[in-house]
Amino acid sequence: MSIQIRDVMTGSPVCLDPRTREHSVRRVPVVDDRGRPVGVVSLGDLAMERDRASLLGRISGAPANS
Repeated sequence: MSIQIRDVMTGSPVCLDPRTREHSVRRVPVVDDRGRPVGVVSLGDLAMERDRASLLGRISGAPANS
C-alpha cells in the first residue's frame, strides 16, 4: 500500500518559530537533509520522552486497543 503525503497532511501547513503559541500543532514532519519526509513526531511522542508518567505520556504510551 502506498500513501501520498498530500492525502494525510493539513491543507495549509504553517512554519513555526520556537516562540509560536497560536497554532494547535500535534504532529511535525521529520525530513532528511534533502527535505524528503522520513517520519512524523507527535505531541504524544514528545510527552513520553520528557515525562512518561505525565497524563499525556501515559495516554500515548498505553497499548493500542484491539
